Amino acid sequence: MDPHIRSMPVPSLAQQITDDIKAGFRPAVVVASVGSSGVTAFDPVAEIAEIAEIATQHGMWLHLEALWQSIQQQVQQGAE
Repeated sequence: MDPHIRSMPVPSLAQQITDDIKAGFRPAVVVASVGSSGVTAFDPVAEIAEIAEIATQHGMWLHLEALWQSIQQQVQQGAE
């Protein structure tokens, strides 16, 4: 995690998954964020497809947390 913007460093994701598999673990899920509720962290949205590809290659589930996007949509709908 980048300590300044609290986002997932995509280039190291594949390496961490590989390291975990070599250590005998079976990673099951990758959680990416486009606006977390706790620290409003945003993973690099342009790279979410790359994150999805990495998860798919390893048979993992990708969860995309989109709290702030959901709130924005609700506010816009309420304003109409």
